[in-house]
Amino acid sequence: GVKYIFDSTIDTLEKELDPASFFRISRGCIISRGSISSVSRQMSGKMVISATPKPPFEMTVSRARVAEFLEWMK
Repeated sequence: GVKYIFDSTIDTLEKELDPASFFRISRGCIISRGSISSVSRQMSGKMVISATPKPPFEMTVSRARVAEFLEWMK
């Protein structure tokens, strides 16, 4: 699933999760590999993720994390 938590807590959570299964796509969002339905690139260089279940917000991979995210997805 998707975890959306304030920065101080998300830093702690990120350290506790298995990096093979979870990735921090932005300052405020960590996603699990199993919840990703599709990924598309925007003209801005960011990536948009569709997930199941669908979260109440658009999930984008920040430009700074795109290369690392693509490597993680391999």
